[in-house]
Amino acid sequence: MLSLSQGSISMTKPPRTEPGLVAAVTLRAVHGIGRAWEPALSAVGLKVQLTGVFCHQSPMVRFLNAKRIRKRCELADLLIVVDILGFKKKVRRAVLIQAKMASRHGTVSLKGISSLDQLDLYQNWHTFDFEQVEYGLTGVNLRGEKNAHHSGMFGIIDRHWRRSTAPVWTQHPPNPIPLKTVGAPQLGTFLAFMLACKDGFGRDAFVSSGTKWSEVVRRLMQENMRRTFHHRSSLGPGAFPRSVTSLALLDQNAVSAVLFDPPLENVNVFEGGPTGINMLHIELNRV
Repeated sequence: MLSLSQGSISMTKPPRTEPGLVAAVTLRAVHGIGRAWEPALSAVGLKVQLTGVFCHQSPMVRFLNAKRIRKRCELADLLIVVDILGFKKKVRRAVLIQAKMASRHGTVSLKGISSLDQLDLYQNWHTFDFEQVEYGLTGVNLRGEKNAHHSGMFGIIDRHWRRSTAPVWTQHPPNPIPLKTVGAPQLGTFLAFMLACKDGFGRDAFVSSGTKWSEVVRRLMQENMRRTFHHRSSLGPGAFPRSVTSLALLDQNAVSAVLFDPPLENVNVFEGGPTGINMLHIELNRV
């Protein structure tokens, strides 16, 4: 993926750390994805809008593990939401992703207290509380919900690439514990399967379902859009809009997608403290 090797246009240098690589996906990859999907979608009269939001410093949660020991970790590094509109029934699918750097080429190594706590949360979905009061969510229990095990995944970013011109981002479920990247779907493939509602690629998050999962997704998105972000070490001293949108206006006669960054008015730079969650929001609709 070109965005992983070059980063977004406003970055001071190509990304090599986890926050910078996540920013590359949310701030630049949306354009590449829009272009890649254009031929298939235009053939069936569909349009897609992709919005990426870069935050860093994800929401923190607290939970009791199986031994009744209190733990604290990030909920996720990235939230992906797919909304399918314009049909008989609106469909929403979502997934939380913890991004980790590969320890060696093709090798996953989840070590350290924070990584192990994140793995425990995704494998077992202990009841958890959001640490930030802004979300207003406590006692969140996903375990009994349908397909709860598809709520969270690990995104492994391999910078030790061979026979490739860019880092490789692969997607892994928490069970079994990911050890190797071979055979795992890359992020672009994972997104396409989410759009196709393929089982195991995210889970339903119906807006009106009343499930805890749908409420978590809704509150994360709602709080996200209230904030802006400026990460000096990744983006330099200048202010930078937190969201980037790629809109592909597609119909059966379309020749190329129309891609643009929307103007952002009254932007207040926010740095430090809780800043929401990195997000990739994909909306599919009829032309």
